Amino acid sequence: DTACNSTLTDYDGNVYHMVRLGTQCWMKENLRTTHFPNGEEIPVFVDNDMSGTPYRYANGDVNIYGYNYNWHAAAYNVPATETTTIQGVCPNGWHLPSLAEWTTLRNYVESQSNYHCGDNTGYIAKALASATTDWRSSSTACAPGNEVSTNDMTGFSALPAGVHSGNYPIGYCTLFWTSNN
Repeated sequence: DTACNSTLTDYDGNVYHMVRLGTQCWMKENLRTTHFPNGEEIPVFVDNDMSGTPYRYANGDVNIYGYNYNWHAAAYNVPATETTTIQGVCPNGWHLPSLAEWTTLRNYVESQSNYHCGDNTGYIAKALASATTDWRSSSTACAPGNEVSTNDMTGFSALPAGVHSGNYPIGYCTLFWTSNN
């Protein structure tokens, strides 16, 4: 549909591009909003005493990597017993993907032989990883940091934004929230 070929805008006016993979439409950029869709500001991570508080954390250049959001921000204003779609920090009209939606994405990419690395249908990380030089260089075949020019066959463009908790700086990995386990 044409909606997936257009852009979307968050509360702050940041514009994001999308990509269609199979029957699904995905954002191909990390969120960089400083506000929830209702206009409430998302606090910046200050110290280790913010458990239970929604926050955002800049792990590098926000214009490139976006913000890392903790669960309380990602699933903002959702009761713990909620089982429906969770908008959370996502722009209006969008939601955190469920595990089933991630599985659908994985199954689609695995079903397309041109997205495989080598002969293994499960080696799809390179097809989803951005083709930037930001990935940590790797000599391991099929790792996103190995021959980055062959990454991003899908257009999903996942960046190695790192993880706030733990010792995973930019270049090593990226993680995504799901609305359920």
